[in-house]
Amino acid sequence: YTVRIKTQYSGNRNSYSTPINFQVEGTDLAELQEVRGYAVNSTAIVIVWDRPAVHVDGFHVYNAKTNKVLKTATEDQVTITHLEPYTDYLFQVQPFTRTNRGKKSNPLPVKTETGVPGAVEGL
Repeated sequence: YTVRIKTQYSGNRNSYSTPINFQVEGTDLAELQEVRGYAVNSTAIVIVWDRPAVHVDGFHVYNAKTNKVLKTATEDQVTITHLEPYTDYLFQVQPFTRTNRGKKSNPLPVKTETGVPGAVEGL
């Protein structure tokens, strides 16, 4: 919203204040459009998004296959760790405020890198 205060006095001259912009809590949060991800190594993925123009308190990052929250962030990126090597994952990001949750992003497919083979035992 943009608010301007109008003053009026006996001289019948009107004057307006400088516009003040504000947002009311509970406003609809738009779906995040620019969600990207990449593998850091065989067990970690970074997910990055463009912060929306409206106020948000944070972001939930979901495993889109299980619909479980993996991380909650206040910044515009997270690192998801302890993943399996060379595995496909689907993530979604959802903005939220104290009183409202936005729509989840489209599922983002990201694959971890191949792992390094471990030592051969029993030789």
